[in-house]
Amino acid sequence: MAFYTVFKYSIEAIMNGISTVFSVVLHDFPGLDPDQTHAAESRFMVAASRELGGPDQVLPSYDAFLAAHESVEADLSLEEVHRAAEWARAYEKARAAGFRGLGDPVDAYFEIVPF
Repeated sequence: MAFYTVFKYSIEAIMNGISTVFSVVLHDFPGLDPDQTHAAESRFMVAASRELGGPDQVLPSYDAFLAAHESVEADLSLEEVHRAAEWARAYEKARAAGFRGLGDPVDAYFEIVPF
């Protein structure tokens, strides 16, 4: 049975007057205790926010990636293609930050869940 812990993050982008709320969930990384899971999810969230220009950019970039993944490239605007590629790049950097010091199991992944 896969073990994962859900940890909810509420991030306020006060300088921009934007409130972004989402959770980061680490899936399929057996053997981690709750503190290790929380730390990995925190590192992922911070790195993704930094790579994308702030926490208020995480959900829009993720949504653009999902939309691009479900569309034909010819149907997407240049901005949508750019935003989707930006998410993919940021995800890889955030994933590496999240797994820093823990190894890199093949099946483990981080999920962004808006609430």
